[in-house]
Amino acid sequence: MFEYWFMFFIAIGVAAVATCFGVCGGVFFTPILTLLGLDIHYVMGTALLTQVFGMSSATYRYARQKMIRHNITFLFAAAAVLGALIGSYLSFSTDTSLLKFIFGIFIILLAVVLIYSYMKRDVGNRKELENSEVYPHLPVPFIGGALTGLLSAGQGELSGAYLQKRLRMDPKHAAASIVPVIMMTVIAASILHVGNAYILWEVVMFTIPGVLIGGQIGPWINNKIRDIYRFRLIFSIILVIIGLFMLYHSGLIQ
Repeated sequence: MFEYWFMFFIAIGVAAVATCFGVCGGVFFTPILTLLGLDIHYVMGTALLTQVFGMSSATYRYARQKMIRHNITFLFAAAAVLGALIGSYLSFSTDTSLLKFIFGIFIILLAVVLIYSYMKRDVGNRKELENSEVYPHLPVPFIGGALTGLLSAGQGELSGAYLQKRLRMDPKHAAASIVPVIMMTVIAASILHVGNAYILWEVVMFTIPGVLIGGQIGPWINNKIRDIYRFRLIFSIILVIIGLFMLYHSGLIQ
């Protein structure tokens, strides 16, 4: 019953990093739990349910800091929830090895985009967006939601980067606004996984308390960081390693 006690401490760190940068905790939880030899479908369901609590904790903290742009969050979340339900449904019929392979490819592509962004330092400084500016871009959170439902990650990585690169939002406010979107996405996705019993309760009994703590730490770090670009470069390098690990572990690349 207490076999996975160490996941409490790992969950604190994962939630702190994920909520600081506005990415899905599944980016880290999925490879970590896979490394423990757990079935990928249970891994993703467990990662999604864990993120519900971590992102909820961070949403509360960002709301207290008044950094969330609610119009963006509401519109993105509406599109994301539909995508999450579709992605979750598809994940149940997707081969285990293929899921790991797709996850690895996605993570590596994401890392390349982040590294390119670091080299150009090409992000905006806008703190507000009008609804009319957001409407044409709602397919992005829909796709992000589908990826999160399928892979337990993708919403924060895709939509967060899009807010910064395409809509020119300040990185800190983009992260704060996307965290509630991730929260709604993983709530929708985890409902189907819980319904299909794809949850490792012996793991979440430790990860949930951990992410509740980490979800308070991440927004605090986000508010204190001055040179966020350097941290993003380090984060990108870690993503490359994670992606390569998942590709190797898929068994489709020898």
